Amino acid sequence: MKFTWNQILILYVLIGTIVCNILPIPELAKGAIATPSFLIIPYLFGHIILTTLKKSIDISLSKLSYIFISFAVGFIFIPIVAFLLHTFQLFNGTTYSFLILLILLIYFVKSKKYDEVAEIKDIKINTNSIMFLLTFLFAIMFILYYEPFPYTNNATILSFHNPCTTLLMDYNHFIYTDNYNPTIPTVIAILSLLFKIDSYTVWWYLGTFMTPFLALLGLYVLSVEMFSDKRIYYLSFLSLLFAGAHTLEVYARYYRPDPHGIILILFLFFIYLIEKEFTSRYQKTKFKDLLIIVITFLITSFLLFSYLDSWLFNTLKPMIGYQNIGIGIFLLFFILFFLPIILKKKFNFINENFKILFLLTIAMLLSFMVHIPMAMLIFPFISIYLILRYMGERNFIVVRNLSIIIAIIFLIFFSLYYYDIYNFEINYRGEKFLDNPDSKNLWRTPDFLVKQETIMQEYWTYPVFMILLMGIMFGIFDTKYRKIFPSIIILIIGLISFYLFIRTLGQERGLNFANPLISLIIAYAVIKISSFVNLTKSKFFKSLFIGVFIVLLVSLIVYPMNTYMEKSLIGGWTIPSIITIEEYDAGKWMQNHLTKNTVIVSDPLTNHAVASVAGMRFSSIYDSKWRKAVWWSILSSNNSKEVYIGTKETITWKNMSHSDIFNISEYPINSSVIVINERTVKWIKSEKYMDGNYIPISASTNYTITEKDIHVFLDTKYFTLLYNNSNKLYIFRVNSKEEQNT
Repeated sequence: MKFTWNQILILYVLIGTIVCNILPIPELAKGAIATPSFLIIPYLFGHIILTTLKKSIDISLSKLSYIFISFAVGFIFIPIVAFLLHTFQLFNGTTYSFLILLILLIYFVKSKKYDEVAEIKDIKINTNSIMFLLTFLFAIMFILYYEPFPYTNNATILSFHNPCTTLLMDYNHFIYTDNYNPTIPTVIAILSLLFKIDSYTVWWYLGTFMTPFLALLGLYVLSVEMFSDKRIYYLSFLSLLFAGAHTLEVYARYYRPDPHGIILILFLFFIYLIEKEFTSRYQKTKFKDLLIIVITFLITSFLLFSYLDSWLFNTLKPMIGYQNIGIGIFLLFFILFFLPIILKKKFNFINENFKILFLLTIAMLLSFMVHIPMAMLIFPFISIYLILRYMGERNFIVVRNLSIIIAIIFLIFFSLYYYDIYNFEINYRGEKFLDNPDSKNLWRTPDFLVKQETIMQEYWTYPVFMILLMGIMFGIFDTKYRKIFPSIIILIIGLISFYLFIRTLGQERGLNFANPLISLIIAYAVIKISSFVNLTKSKFFKSLFIGVFIVLLVSLIVYPMNTYMEKSLIGGWTIPSIITIEEYDAGKWMQNHLTKNTVIVSDPLTNHAVASVAGMRFSSIYDSKWRKAVWWSILSSNNSKEVYIGTKETITWKNMSHSDIFNISEYPINSSVIVINERTVKWIKSEKYMDGNYIPISASTNYTITEKDIHVFLDTKYFTLLYNNSNKLYIFRVNSKEEQNT
């Protein structure tokens, strides 16, 4: 019996679901089975939608472009349909997950009408495929400091994203913020419910294997599409992941599984779409039409941003209700998805214009589903690049001259800043973002000199920066890449300028978008210089050149590693992992012995780590400095009664819940426990943590807690010992009034 490729993917999801639900297989094995479905399920769902709308959306795409667009459509519609159901209180996570599986099974029966039958001979394993997989494994095992399960260095997964997932799974509740739509948590919740696996495990697999693979794949297809030279991929891979990936000041990194990292990966595929699907059709597209498309695209994205971002979002929330925000998102996304089809029929768009507008709209909606502010940040730059590539295809000399002028202006402005001759910087005066001017944290003090040092010393070393400048000079006058290089250069300079010269919250994220393009130019420069060296007959000169470049590449590896191990956003750093094995084990113990309504009291990071694994509701009680300071003052007391009374008084509904999230009668507070490990001991013993500004990052598994460390909690009148893991982590229950009297 022959199957189509899509039928094979559906069978994979179905068989994986059955195996994980019936057989007693280990958690790690379930994670390995479930994680590929993070891509498969949205792709299949999007493919079904596009197949249904084939008469209205009749556009030709390459195989990779079609796979990406299908994934994007599925990634958009799976969450927004859930938002709609949630608005009418019809959403149930388990029911919705199996409904999606049912839709896939129905399509399985009919798919042969629409899809090609799979042919094994279509699978080509060649040298390039093997080399790509080797670089992927190299990135996982070495560059990313592979940590065995359950270790992770991603604190935001523990403190926010996984709690969002567990809220959705356990209480069918979505958290809407002015930064994220709950898209990724929705997809991960579906995987967790289908494959009967902890959501924490899926998040770990996503960050350890899936996002590095996607980042490298995006860089690979971009290298091949832009330069048709696979050597550029391997060199750019080294420069991107070694030079920029390990500094903790780099807020968003390409291998993070959270929205910051995923939208950076999407950017690579957006550029690929422009190169693969648009440039070949520019000869049939009038500039006036392209300009109208871009303006429509920017206006639409701004209106969408205005709704999703804080001011309009929060203005409407009291009027339409927190839960009803979901229907607003659904209607906006639904209307915008079909807007290109309506415009095509109304204004008789030619296929080329419709294709550009439709694909840009999908890119816009996908980005806003992942990360709202970063989506808005990158859209103007994508639009500029789109127009520049159009001009480059029509008259590359104009774009080349423009790139030279922009490069000269950039160097002039950079020099005026650097030598303190004049300051053009636009100052963002929001005090809440500048409350700690001595911290040297770019998130708090976006000063030009600090940013200049960061870009020249932590993103890229000085020698590598010189190679980048050489690559720009070579590229501007290279006849082989004359149409594409000037556009890339202008885009890079624009993103770097935004980072350096605009003083605003999160400006460093613009530089993260520039990093893969910078790495491509560095790779191009190395290959170009190598070609010049080959012209000489001197073996000594060739050997000297190779030796110098080996030293430079080694410096790319060594310097960021040291930076990574020595620095952090807050406090000190001793080990890469935020969570310890004791915290993971404690979380698993809580799953089996405590209810979801239990409040965990501890230092902020231990609270996040344990609660995230345990799936407890109140895992984000330390979101404000006030809460951190209050809990520190309570737990640092040497009097058991004071700790008990302070804990009881603080654990109230108002203090424990996010605004507008829960109904008090439906989700009452059940009980509370205090978790103590080495990190907690450090936290409550040091006065530097009392204002809530800092948190001790590390929790050593080699530290043994003494009776002196926990003497306050040993008073059995107020606390009961529930759990002790080799004297390294303790869990105490806060006794009820009834238990006190017994």
